[in-house]
Amino acid sequence: MISTFGVANAQYDLTANSITATATSSNEVPPGTPIVLTLEFENTGPQLIPDQSTALLVFLNGTDTIQTIEGVFNGDMAVGAIYTFNSDPFTLPATPPNVNLCGFILLTSSPELDSTDNLVCDAYTVSTTANLDIKTKGLVMVSPTAQDLDSFDIFDGDNTPPNITGVYAEFKNNGNITFPAGFGIPYAYEFEGNVVVYLGTLTAAMAPGDSTTRPTVDPSFMIPTEVGDYEICLFNYYGDDELGNDTLCHQWTMIDTYTPPPPVGVEENSFVSNQTMFYYNRALYVKNVRNAVNITVVDASGKIFTQSTMIEDGSISFEDAVPGVYVVQSTNSANGNTSMQKIVVQ
Repeated sequence: MISTFGVANAQYDLTANSITATATSSNEVPPGTPIVLTLEFENTGPQLIPDQSTALLVFLNGTDTIQTIEGVFNGDMAVGAIYTFNSDPFTLPATPPNVNLCGFILLTSSPELDSTDNLVCDAYTVSTTANLDIKTKGLVMVSPTAQDLDSFDIFDGDNTPPNITGVYAEFKNNGNITFPAGFGIPYAYEFEGNVVVYLGTLTAAMAPGDSTTRPTVDPSFMIPTEVGDYEICLFNYYGDDELGNDTLCHQWTMIDTYTPPPPVGVEENSFVSNQTMFYYNRALYVKNVRNAVNITVVDASGKIFTQSTMIEDGSISFEDAVPGVYVVQSTNSANGNTSMQKIVVQ
């Protein structure tokens, strides 16, 4: 394959076979959206081209140069071998609508046998019917998994959430053009303001409707040991025709079910004035009420779920409660005695 300078001496021949753009099957390319050109070339000479030989590659729009590369062969190129090389992304204006895109390759470390077969061109139409759209299809958490983090209980800081060390991305060709092998999808993961970028290089062409799954990577994101809502996001930033499907996020909530010990003189699960409370089927039942009782229900994050004063036996509904641990505080309005108990809503 090819990268930067070298020298060789012999008689060789490189032939430019074809030039292909990221385009529709009708050779339409989108205006103002980055596309790439793929040059296919072949060793049509009688000898292999030695390692470290050099070549000049040029991509053109008519007579205007798009990109010039001084390349070096990393390894021998056998007789009859076919290589491909992609240009960097570039854009075309809406006018003129008809363009002639070309690729040129010439061995520079040695003379060629035939210098008439080094240029290849193809006609394309710049049209808004060409839709280049890379959809961010999937964000998969491997280590930890999404299930590992969902409702992770830090329990007063005793439990430390694992760092995010394994994630992978899935992308879909949601447009009507074909991306060539070697095309790079630039993408990134973001968590709590930290961004880590990657380049997903296609090993095969990605036709309309096709998807690609990128390898698992380690962004090394550290999750705070704090109650709250968090999210990790994946986005591709190629700059295609549809920016609304470039980002995908996964959210989760960190909780703390730790309940502080009751105040001095108050024993958990001891009830006021022979009053009893029990939880059943998403309701808290209060029995044997003798004096007015003030009841406060708090969720694991310390947020008040409900407050009420009961002067007779009754119940408190938990139909609208989010599953989790709740603390019920009961205070006798006559003498101020307080008791607490925990219930679990499933």
